[in-house]
Amino acid sequence: MTRRIIHLGLFLGILILILSIHYTRIDSEDKLTWQTNWRVGPLGAFNRPENHSNKTETYENMVGQNHTEKHNEMEREEGQNAEIKKYDIIQKDRIENNESYKGLTNIFPENKNNSTSKALVPNLVHYVWLDMKGKLNFEFLHTVSMISVHKRWKPDKIFLHVYQKNYPHGKWWDYVKNNVSGIKIVEHEFDELTIYGEVPKYVEHMADFLRIKILREYGGIYIDTDVIALRSLEPLRHYDHTQGVGLVGTALSNGVIIAKKTSILLELWLEAYRTYNKIDIGKETSFWQYYSINVPRTLADIYPRLIHIEKDTLVRPKIKSYSLEPTKKYVWENNYSVHVWHRALPVPKSPGEIKDLQDEYLLKEVIEYIWYDKPPPIR
Repeated sequence: MTRRIIHLGLFLGILILILSIHYTRIDSEDKLTWQTNWRVGPLGAFNRPENHSNKTETYENMVGQNHTEKHNEMEREEGQNAEIKKYDIIQKDRIENNESYKGLTNIFPENKNNSTSKALVPNLVHYVWLDMKGKLNFEFLHTVSMISVHKRWKPDKIFLHVYQKNYPHGKWWDYVKNNVSGIKIVEHEFDELTIYGEVPKYVEHMADFLRIKILREYGGIYIDTDVIALRSLEPLRHYDHTQGVGLVGTALSNGVIIAKKTSILLELWLEAYRTYNKIDIGKETSFWQYYSINVPRTLADIYPRLIHIEKDTLVRPKIKSYSLEPTKKYVWENNYSVHVWHRALPVPKSPGEIKDLQDEYLLKEVIEYIWYDKPPPIR
């Protein structure tokens, strides 16, 4: 009888242990990390695993798994879209235990800001120029961007990634070649310009995907051709990965990405792209918004120690704030760069048009600062 009681006690103890490890807290700073599969759904939201299967999957099968009919029925009962296929995203225990990541910097360090005294990100700047038909105009704004990077960020090298031999052309590209040193052109073939075998719907989708692949290969700083550098990025090169908040809510802009090539967030972001054109993301969002800005925001929420976030200093201010004095004062005191929202704001086509911009317009001060080395007004 005593032996049976002992056996029963052992059985109950093992059962309690199994249930207790169903989830675990990383620490008080991090969110609850469940020991089942996080799945990525529409709008970049990661759905809690209690809604999904608990089956164990290999690393190779972490992406591309469809729901069983049973789970589709559960989704119908919950009023969700049964057609949406949710795909796995790598979670904490898989990252830490997978051989692919051995030897990399600890992704959950004691230093919650993940900053070091030594620069982690190489001082390399990357632009992407995907002119598929050789007809894009290299404009004055693009020239200002490259001149600003050359003057203010002083990179060891500037890489311009192009499609085949469709290089930029025209007088403003000639100006850049004659005035900016250290530019290296990297040609990409068409087979490199697919998203895990899927032909992108728009060239912008390919450019968004390619910038992540480039940073995984080289490390450094990716910058859009309509971003203007204002002051040294050196402080931000001491983090594994840095992005800024953009214009859409709290979503992260991919207009400037500062990352070492072993950034785990870059790897997770690339994995999310395996679902490109394979899931219904719903009508509330676009492919661009889903993959380019929502996914990195969601990853940052789940794994806050993988990324350093700059709220206002990389791609802001917002469009409506360009003429406000407090905004201009803040920009000149704090911003590393500004994103010129050229589709919504007047942008000069040549140096002669700078004077035509309104005096209270921030962009006028920014371009004069780069083109003429004119100091910003004292406020």
